[in-house]
Amino acid sequence: MGTLQKRDEFELIRLNLERMDALTSNKPLVDRLFSSAPVLPFTIAFGLGILLAYKIRTPSVVWIAVCGMTIMAGLCLFFTLKTKKGLRLALALTGACLAVLALGTVRSYSVTNIAPNHISGYLQDQRELATLEGKVISSVRNDAPSRGLSSIPWLGSQSSFCLETERVKTPSGWQKAIGKVRVQISEPVHHVQPGNTVRIDCWLSRFTPPPNPGQFDLQKHMHQRGVYLAAAVPIAEGVRIVDPSVPLLPKIRSVLYPLAAGALLDEPDTTVRSLTSALLLGRRSGLSPQIMAAFRDTNLAHFISLSGMHVGILAASLWGLLRITGLAKRPRAVLCIVLILLYAMIVPARAPTMRAVFISCFFFASVLFKRQVSALNTLSLSALVLLFIHPYDLFAAGWQLSFLSVLGILLFFPTMKIYFLTKLFYPVAAYLPKSFTGVKRFLRAAIELLAVGVSVWITIASILLYYFGQINPLSPLWTVLVLPLVMTILYAGFAKILLSSLFPTIAAIFGWILNHAATGFGNTVVILSKIDFFRVFSYRPGLSLVLTIYFLMLTLCLLSPYYWRLKKGIVLLILLCFLYPGISSHFQINDRDDLEITCLSVGHGQAIVLSAPGNEHFLFDAGSITNRNLANKTILPFLQHQSIFSLDTVCLSHGDMDHINAVGDIAASIKIKNIYANEVLLDSAQKPSIEKEICQALTQRGQTIKPFGAYHGPKGLAIKSIWPDETILSEPSASENDKSEVLLIEYAGRKILLCGDIERTAQNRLTKCNQNLTVDVLILPHHGSTNNMDAGFIAALKPDIIIASCSRRSAKNAYRPDEGSSTQAFYTASDGAVTVMISADGELEVEGFLRTTNEH
Repeated sequence: MGTLQKRDEFELIRLNLERMDALTSNKPLVDRLFSSAPVLPFTIAFGLGILLAYKIRTPSVVWIAVCGMTIMAGLCLFFTLKTKKGLRLALALTGACLAVLALGTVRSYSVTNIAPNHISGYLQDQRELATLEGKVISSVRNDAPSRGLSSIPWLGSQSSFCLETERVKTPSGWQKAIGKVRVQISEPVHHVQPGNTVRIDCWLSRFTPPPNPGQFDLQKHMHQRGVYLAAAVPIAEGVRIVDPSVPLLPKIRSVLYPLAAGALLDEPDTTVRSLTSALLLGRRSGLSPQIMAAFRDTNLAHFISLSGMHVGILAASLWGLLRITGLAKRPRAVLCIVLILLYAMIVPARAPTMRAVFISCFFFASVLFKRQVSALNTLSLSALVLLFIHPYDLFAAGWQLSFLSVLGILLFFPTMKIYFLTKLFYPVAAYLPKSFTGVKRFLRAAIELLAVGVSVWITIASILLYYFGQINPLSPLWTVLVLPLVMTILYAGFAKILLSSLFPTIAAIFGWILNHAATGFGNTVVILSKIDFFRVFSYRPGLSLVLTIYFLMLTLCLLSPYYWRLKKGIVLLILLCFLYPGISSHFQINDRDDLEITCLSVGHGQAIVLSAPGNEHFLFDAGSITNRNLANKTILPFLQHQSIFSLDTVCLSHGDMDHINAVGDIAASIKIKNIYANEVLLDSAQKPSIEKEICQALTQRGQTIKPFGAYHGPKGLAIKSIWPDETILSEPSASENDKSEVLLIEYAGRKILLCGDIERTAQNRLTKCNQNLTVDVLILPHHGSTNNMDAGFIAALKPDIIIASCSRRSAKNAYRPDEGSSTQAFYTASDGAVTVMISADGELEVEGFLRTTNEH
């Protein structure tokens, strides 16, 4: 028997001994947990304090709670001195945790507390012109304009930064003020740096809630960071520098990032450059919608979100390289800490990155001070530090996923490793020849990596479903397949950055390796995304179910292996909680007999989503000329919120940009079975135009664009085109707006009319051709503009509900029913997304996302 075979047998014996040791351990669970991670209870207490501050909004109640916890903590610590030895530790721990809980509450409240001289006190409800002076406390972010078909020509690049207010100009002169303000400039700004004191002339306003379901809540996000006002600066000259001094750290950062980006991002291929930037520099804004959708569907998005893995590889690489130089451990640790911190200055300060930076620095510090490292304790300490800096990150999906992933590895990997090695590796290794040493090592590494992926997937699956509505059960396997490419990109990228100035020829070789690895990585993820195997795992569980699953998982971890029968029962219960809602919701959706149509709030534009009986989904138009990146910021988040991951039909009423410019991005992100377009749009696509560009882009993605036809769906749903007629199509003088497709939707005795952009001529002719037509719901033509509205058109149709898809500016000129009219009017600019629901018996309900429900 060979040496390697003996080693495998010894390893198998060692794994079994570890399992037996866990079964026979008599040490109390609490002692085992806190002896290895003494910081953990304080991190939990601090998190509970944040949760308390989040739930209790009344300041007086917050301070009463804090005082009560402080008194209880003091009593516990006082009685510690007078109790028996066995209770001292418990009392001391309880008192200390209560004190930390109070600290968490106070820290959270300090972030959101509004002082008497806060800048928000100078602003009423409506936006106002203002002149502010203060210090720039964040990096200046320059956003490139939207590219391709979704671009809006008159909305160019823009810049933004956070301002710590010092003074505000009032009618009585300059007044002292405090508070953070988010500054948005409609032009790129290159003369401002972090640390500068600036004066801005702006429109000052409060943040508003998101107008659509599923849309990112900027108001909540900013409030949790103590930012209550937004300042809009129309031109770059509106930002003047008062004091140009810049602190040392921002100076270093402003030098490091251009150097790193210049050394790394010299590849002309956009996909390669954007992937490289995402993996190594943490900036993924350049990724195409198709690539983003592929990473989303495969659950591999963590690779393009600079995470602990990236920083961990850098730390390990630095440690190994410096070891070759012969440096002693302590100088090596100091140098590694410095280099890791320099890298942290280059990349965005996101939760996964900062967690990994803290953990790496704590590890090297333990080497420096010759202390043993506890992974769980280090994770707890990094969480405590990051929560103290940004308390409300506790409620952010990225923060939760980042820490849960590492926690899952710490809790489940040992068990998974034993299971996979005993079930997959050793049975196979026993039959491999002694000469297959490399094959055995590779197989073992792959299986251990699979165990890591499964451990992470098990831990974060519930939270992924809660936030995003879908997971891919094959993602652990996909992780194993693509990791070699990712490792190659990271090693080659870091080497290229370090060697570009010293050894440009060697750096060019690494650049060639980097480019080919990035190309292969992107193509592989796109191919894997085509494997559609997660329909049962596409549902959105409630918070109570998610908490139940995590409670069961925690119980599973805390139970001794001695209770293996009980643990098996808990595993089965977790599987039941996890799978049953997805299976049941799948059948419930397929058996739905109601209709739901939502007119999204997209500014000056239109996007209407219809969910029909039989689980069919339609999108009528998708465009805007006021809202940037409409697909990714509004339409796709809404579809995800509704657990819609493919569209059966997309209908384009006509070729105006404000109705079609987001279709290309949507087609790149989700599957679309059918696309129907207006005949005039298809004719316009034969000559140079935006219609031609969009049709070509859709055709390149394998889409066939067909003219409208009547649709008859299950349970009586009917959709038909009632305009344009042959007469107006043959009139050269008729506008393209008047040739817009007008669709009539009928279900359960109710009628909804979508009017596109038809104007007075078409409105008049349509009512004459359909004299007996009345509708329940009317989507007003041309965004409700009275400039193009025939009052007799609405009177003839007699709608109970009218909806105008309009911007705040155009809402001022939108049609409004006469006073005393029974017609209800909804405007997406003020009411948010407007949803109409029709049940199988014809009962109709309508609600605005920012307005109350009404029944008809």
